Amino acid sequence: MFTKLIHNDVVMEDGSLFGFDEVQYNLLFRISEGSDALCLKTLDDKMIFAQTPGQNGL
Repeated sequence: MFTKLIHNDVVMEDGSLFGFDEVQYNLLFRISEGSDALCLKTLDDKMIFAQTPGQNGL
C-alpha cells in the first residue's frame, strides 16, 4: 500500500537511507520539490515513487 510523500518527508531527511547518499538520489529530491509531482512511498518507507506529469516515473 502507498501513501503520499510530502516535501521534506522524514524518509528523505539527513540520516535516512536517501539522505545518506543524496547525490545518488538527487533526481528524486528535485522531482519531489515540484508542486505538480506525484510522489508516493510505501508504509514501511522502503520504496519511493516520484513522477512529474508527462514523464516516466522514477
